[in-house]
Amino acid sequence: MAVPVLESFTSNTINATTGLVLTKPAGVIPGDLLVIMASTDATATSTSISTPAGYTVVYMDDGTGTNTIGSFWKVADGTEDSTVSIAVTGSLSGFLSYGGAWLRISGAGVVTPIDVIGTHGGTTTTIHTIAAVTTTEDDCLAICHYSLDNTSGTSVLSGTGWTEIVQYDTGATASVAGQCVIGEKDIATTGTSGTATVTSSVSDRSSTIMYAIAPLGNGISAVNPAAFEANDTFDIYGLDFEATQASGSVYISDVNSLAGGVNEVDITSAVSTWSNTSVGMDLTLLDAGERTSLDGLGPGARYIILVNDTGAEYASLSSVALSRAKAITLKASANITAAGENTTFQLLAPSGSTTADFGGGRIQDDVNPTGGISLLAGEYREDEWCIEATADSFLTETYEFRLLYSGTEATTITVTPELTVEAGVTPSTRNRIFLIS
Repeated sequence: MAVPVLESFTSNTINATTGLVLTKPAGVIPGDLLVIMASTDATATSTSISTPAGYTVVYMDDGTGTNTIGSFWKVADGTEDSTVSIAVTGSLSGFLSYGGAWLRISGAGVVTPIDVIGTHGGTTTTIHTIAAVTTTEDDCLAICHYSLDNTSGTSVLSGTGWTEIVQYDTGATASVAGQCVIGEKDIATTGTSGTATVTSSVSDRSSTIMYAIAPLGNGISAVNPAAFEANDTFDIYGLDFEATQASGSVYISDVNSLAGGVNEVDITSAVSTWSNTSVGMDLTLLDAGERTSLDGLGPGARYIILVNDTGAEYASLSSVALSRAKAITLKASANITAAGENTTFQLLAPSGSTTADFGGGRIQDDVNPTGGISLLAGEYREDEWCIEATADSFLTETYEFRLLYSGTEATTITVTPELTVEAGVTPSTRNRIFLIS
């Protein structure tokens, strides 16, 4: 495992009772942990920060007097908008100022990303101590959050190993204004984070909290084979799969979906062996529903494996490209020039045309798609590929082919090309010239 990494963040402030808008951090990809941290200062004591849609509360409470802080998390799934609005509710009489930050963290847990939450604090002083947390596992990332009910002067974070990542003040509107400091610290070994201290140049009310972000589960180092079919047996290798537990859950998911996603398939029933460093999978053990879901993920797509070996967290495949095995591939031919060559018409002309309307064609064994083509009105063309049914194809299975035009599926196809793999034909001889007109 490795300590989660703060990859990027944005922040913003506002002096109004309208919503605070934060911009999504740069580089967000599915599986990243997104954390929103906000603080308010108001003349009312009964304000509350609303949880953004799709997020889970880490911590939300007001401090001494009118100072309120909140933290919220979600695992990115690719559906996030470019901005998010943070609202404050409750008794908003008088002036209100608030600010926030949106963090993007990689390598964090996707099931239970918050390892531990500390004790909320708040004092009226110049020395503000943020209570330590005690982590329950190695390689956690500690986050501290401090807010002060005053914008005058400065606030400085200190403490062994702590790094300030965000500092802002909300400016002044009448008597209402505030400061905020957010810091991080790597906690490589299970145990205490140590306290963090913020020193402010003026004495006023503060609100503080610390929590630790858990790492992603033990990494998977390899999957063999890296390409699979629904009748395959393969092994998953990792650093530690909790042999003492002797069981767990295994999922296959496409690259755009992590735990809980619509494209995730639970293949736990296919686990045939479970050891300290590997999990054996026999996909013939899948039930009909699981097999249907697995087949539905589609050949040629890229996938990840998820292993839940502790009941709390997933070990995610990040360095090995896993894909459905391809049943049909291009086949090199000694009779076809590399990169393809022009050819003459081979088929009867379409109805209403003659071979005089032939607008050209290509035959190729190593290029797909073709290069750019041009047809005049009334012309037709023929294109040919030499293809092979691989050992991962199924005997007697019929495969259908799509025609794409500039990457978009053609919509005026009257005949769907098909290829049926004959029983008794060995994989090495499953090659044919395939022609589309």
